Amino acid sequence: MDSDRAEKMVRRLQWLHIALVAVLLLYAPVSLRDDPSGAQALLSVAVAGLFGLIYFGLRARREWVVPLVLVSAAFACLQAAIVILHPVGDAGVLVTKVPAGLALWFFGYQLAFFSRPEVRALFKHHGRVVF
Repeated sequence: MDSDRAEKMVRRLQWLHIALVAVLLLYAPVSLRDDPSGAQALLSVAVAGLFGLIYFGLRARREWVVPLVLVSAAFACLQAAIVILHPVGDAGVLVTKVPAGLALWFFGYQLAFFSRPEVRALFKHHGRVVF
């Protein structure tokens, strides 16, 4: 993969992350209807904050964003895999497996993409992957 292609893909990932921020922030008030305690809304806002941080790190081409993306994508892949592997009790649970599959694909791609040496060089990240 050449640096122009990596740069183009980073721009696409920026827009996907900001779209995730918007969706999560729009979901937070809706989730209060199902969970009056606000725990789900707080979780949505916190995850939106994480994706916002990733967006700004990608935009500024910061070195710290590579480990942040890799760690958050690994946790998201684990969570999506757990949802997919959970037994289906009814049709409502089956519907959750489609977004989980898309999330597994999206975050799995990020794991592969940000592990490439040319992408890490784009962000001037030469250190360890884990903090």
